[in-house]
Amino acid sequence: MTARLRTILAAATPLVPAVVFAHAVCGALFSCGCVAFSMAQCSIHQHSGDLPPCPWCTGRVLFPLAIALWCAGAGGAAWLTRRHGFATTFAASLVAVALAIVLSGAATVALTGYPTLLGFG
Repeated sequence: MTARLRTILAAATPLVPAVVFAHAVCGALFSCGCVAFSMAQCSIHQHSGDLPPCPWCTGRVLFPLAIALWCAGAGGAAWLTRRHGFATTFAASLVAVALAIVLSGAATVALTGYPTLLGFG
């Protein structure tokens, strides 16, 4: 396996589950009701009055921008650690994706004024 392919795999391994389970990430960040593979219980569909509509599910811009930030984090970490072996590159990408997820949630709350982040609010 070439070094370039190892770097791509190390970046993609933590990134792919985050993107596949993006709605579960949304639900964990904003307590909006989103679960893996479904927005049926999201606050955009359930008008309980407790929470405003979910900031990622209502717009067309913030959610794709958040996922782009996750990709940039994983790719940047993989590129910076590409000469340190697969395990180090994978670990750096995993940490970068986790940080990018929290940062994208915090940025969304700052931009939209949504009242909840990670259960706090």
